[in-house]
Formats: sequence, C-alpha cells, structure tokens
Amino acid sequence: MSHKLILEGGGDSLTAQELKDFEEQFRCSLPESFRDFYLEQNGGEVTDEEIVGEKLVSSFCSIRTGRFTVESTYEDMLDQHESSSEYDLREMIPFAFPLFGGVFFLSVSPSSHGRIYLLIWDSGLEEVSSSFSEFLDWLRT
Repeated sequence: MSHKLILEGGGDSLTAQELKDFEEQFRCSLPESFRDFYLEQNGGEVTDEEIVGEKLVSSFCSIRTGRFTVESTYEDMLDQHESSSEYDLREMIPFAFPLFGGVFFLSVSPSSHGRIYLLIWDSGLEEVSSSFSEFLDWLRT
C-alpha cells in the first residue's frame, strides 16, 4: 500500500532562490529529490498515522521559518555532539525526527553525498538509505 506523505504545520513556502541561498549557507549541493520535496512541502508534522506508527518518523524540519528549522537543529546538533570522534556532523543536514530520541540527516560530504543517516543518542550514527528519494519511497510503502 502506498501512502501520500502529507505534512502539516511546516514553515513558509520556499522559493528556488531561498534553497540556493540555503545551499550557499551550508556550502553544499542538495540532491534534486531533496530540493523538490522542500519546494513542495517545507517541513511539518507527518499526518499519516501508519507512517508515524510503522516507520517511526514523526516530523520534518523546515528551512528558514517554522517551529523546528534545519538551521537551528544543525546548530544544536553541533553543540551537543561537537566532541564526538565517531562521526562528524558538519557535513550532515538534519531534516527529520523519529518518534524516539534522534535525528535523520542528509549527508553532503563528498564521500557519502546524498545518503541518509539516523543518529540515535545512545547508539550512534547509522546509514538508513542510499538516497533521499529512496528514503521517501520507504516512507510511502
């Protein structure tokens, strides 16, 4: 069964220029599927209870405006995990939250560009998908 990923309560709609500015701020190039997703929906709470219940993804960060922005989450993650020798979050873009403590990240590192990782506070960083579009497909099925 395929689910439509609908988010509520996200940030203001983004323009292509605002996403370009975001890429410049983070000194990265975002995957096309990530850009398309954020142009359509700028974060918010997942409304499909089956996605939340089965996939354990509760919300997506917004860019620029909104309750939980990528920018503020990024700063918080760097402050909290700055001294970790296991992983480097400077080339990771936080974009979603699971139901339990943690954060989903998009890698913008040249060696793992576009891969999706989950940071669980007590377990560390784990790759969960090879691309953002694959991650979205997984959520919708």
